[in-house]
Amino acid sequence: MRRPPVAVVLIMGLASCASPTVPVPSAPPSAPLATAGSPALVGVWSTDPVSFDDIRAAMVAEGIPEADFVTWAEDQVFAPWPEAPGAPSAITIQLRFEGAGHWEATVESGGQSAGVVESGSWDLEGGALALTAGPGGEDRTLFNLDLDGDRLALTVLDVQEGGDHVAAYLHLRYAVALYASASFTRTT
Repeated sequence: MRRPPVAVVLIMGLASCASPTVPVPSAPPSAPLATAGSPALVGVWSTDPVSFDDIRAAMVAEGIPEADFVTWAEDQVFAPWPEAPGAPSAITIQLRFEGAGHWEATVESGGQSAGVVESGSWDLEGGALALTAGPGGEDRTLFNLDLDGDRLALTVLDVQEGGDHVAAYLHLRYAVALYASASFTRTT
């Protein structure tokens, strides 16, 4: 099923004064698996190295224009632009889910760790994974959760941002790039 361009959804959202949200049509969430604190997600999950081409493809598949991928890549801690001489060609993303409902994401590129790039609370809502981050927890991303043994894949369903509609769109780019561009494997 082809998804509508996110830019269209964003423009429609700007016409209203509703809460800044960027819905992303997707398959319905799978059956409930667990809640925060259960062993289904608790642990450390890591991707194999994810190429910038794979991240670009994931973003474009979500309707994000390629120019916005370039802007996203240039803004990251692994700048310079991924195609610059000597720049790393891939990143490894690690998610840590703690039993108390806390989560954090770290990124490594070219053997250098960027440290924790995002953290907050997590919960499962009807089989969908809700990650909340930001000061005061105002940023919320809802993912379709595909959990098969020690393999985890996430698809963005909805992004809510404590700022405005533009901030919600920027958060969507970030969520697709870091959490929905590759599958994760349980490492602990």
